[in-house]
Amino acid sequence: MSQFGNLTGNSTPYYPLASTYVGGFLQALMIVAISTSALAYGLAFHNGMVRYLYAMGREGILGKVFGKTHPRYRSPNIAIITQSLFSVLLILFFALVVQKTDGSLGFGIADGKTTTQVDGILPYTWLAITEANDRDLSPSYASCARGVERRRWATCSGSSICT
Repeated sequence: MSQFGNLTGNSTPYYPLASTYVGGFLQALMIVAISTSALAYGLAFHNGMVRYLYAMGREGILGKVFGKTHPRYRSPNIAIITQSLFSVLLILFFALVVQKTDGSLGFGIADGKTTTQVDGILPYTWLAITEANDRDLSPSYASCARGVERRRWATCSGSSICT
């Protein structure tokens, strides 16, 4: 075993490293900093989506109802409620993404024995893998999507991403 211990199975290896080599105060500081930045990211994303919904509703791209404001507070309340409901549905959906004991990802409720709950980037990875398997990507489509062979973009057959 190396001097760093067994960090390969740890989903957050920076916490034990901070505690071991600097001290417990750095681990506490990191938890506070990461939690604060996650909250700031969430608020910024929510505000940005509300602005998009409001602007597109105001211009008539989406339904005009998204462009309306509250009569008393003058805030885009319909856009705020819509974005909040979307966020709640997304959180509920990702709460049901589980990892099986064989390493594959699935959808359901974790029982702790054959499946475990996942967090972070894994739900997005699961969605990307599921979508790629559903499409049954051909090699020419995959190479165009990665942009590896740029001169073949115009000649890829059967994929809309290349045209």
